Amino acid sequence: MTHTRSPSKSAWIAAAGAALSISAVSVRADACGGFFCSRSPVDQTAEHILFTVNDDQTVTAYVQIQYVGDKDDFAWIVPAPGIPKLNTDLPDMALRALDTGTEPQYFKGCGGRGTFLVGAPQASAGNAAADAAHSVTVLASQAVGPFNTVTLEATDADVLVQWLQDHSYRITDKMIPLLQPYVEGGMHFVAVRLQADKATSDIQPMGMTYDGNKPMIPIRLTAAAAQPEMGIVTFILSNRRWAPENYIDLRIQDSLIEFDQYGNQNNYLTLLSSETDKVGGQAFVTEYATGELTAAS
Repeated sequence: MTHTRSPSKSAWIAAAGAALSISAVSVRADACGGFFCSRSPVDQTAEHILFTVNDDQTVTAYVQIQYVGDKDDFAWIVPAPGIPKLNTDLPDMALRALDTGTEPQYFKGCGGRGTFLVGAPQASAGNAAADAAHSVTVLASQAVGPFNTVTLEATDADVLVQWLQDHSYRITDKMIPLLQPYVEGGMHFVAVRLQADKATSDIQPMGMTYDGNKPMIPIRLTAAAAQPEMGIVTFILSNRRWAPENYIDLRIQDSLIEFDQYGNQNNYLTLLSSETDKVGGQAFVTEYATGELTAAS
């Protein structure tokens, strides 16, 4: 990357079940994928995603996976444009360090806030042999870090779910309506599970690089195994600042921050939740940003 990168961080709280878009004020983002487990044991109290907007017209998304349950029940299905390149190059501690280093800091008499954007990239076509019995096409299959992955294309969500069930992914027919909008949108699907000799302690962030110039967060599938109110913490490394396109770009007024007797703020998370509820339960708040904000086109 030749450009100096400007990090942006946004926190999102919403009742999972809708799609999200991001743009750089020319762009906006959509989040996550779906964990499908027989007993829904996934700890998704919050999800962390790091995007890099690359100089070669690609975007890389690193998703921090939080999972609690039996290793054989682990299944993760992620909508993606084209056939993404997969990796596990980012250490889990890197996302934790980013989160800690960009937490909001409030002091009496000081304050500041920025914005960030998102927009879904176009899907690209891929060539592979079709599984005629299920109208599912296997576009790629590879081992990545502790995972076995398969990238799929399907004509309909019901045949996709049937294919996954036939190949021992622990998902149910309840996922069909959650997957269907992505099928209709021309998205492919990366199906991920642990290798036979790996344990849940081996799980690490998954990186996906796809053609496009905007981050994308497919939120609908998160409803499969999420808390009623779940946060998504998103980092974007780019030469522009970003903000949501189809969700509320929420601003927390500094005057609403309360402090304890020692001068420490003590109501930010509660305030984030209550202010999000006031705008319908789906919003992003920018917690950290550097660089100039580009006007949307």
